[in-house]
Amino acid sequence: MYKLCRLEASNLIEETIHDHKNGIEGFLERLDRNSAFDSLLDTFRGIEEFINIPMFGIQDEQLEGEIVNLRLDTLNPAIMPSIAKKLSGELDSGTVQRFCSP
Repeated sequence: MYKLCRLEASNLIEETIHDHKNGIEGFLERLDRNSAFDSLLDTFRGIEEFINIPMFGIQDEQLEGEIVNLRLDTLNPAIMPSIAKKLSGELDSGTVQRFCSP
């Protein structure tokens, strides 16, 4: 097994950070400046809600299990109205709509 010395490890980390920074900047440069921030904010908010709703936002353990076990890679949109109906008793309508929107 090969071990990195401190300088090699530091250089590898710096290289990786540089590559990721360039990749992110390259992606962001292609976005429409007028809508990109709002879209990214909506995305981050959606991710946060997707994590927080089943963990902290609802009391119904069965519903929590349904949400936690959703497979996003094979999500069937037909089940979302049922989840939205159940969530409506737990959360405000705006949160339910964001959570259940495609």
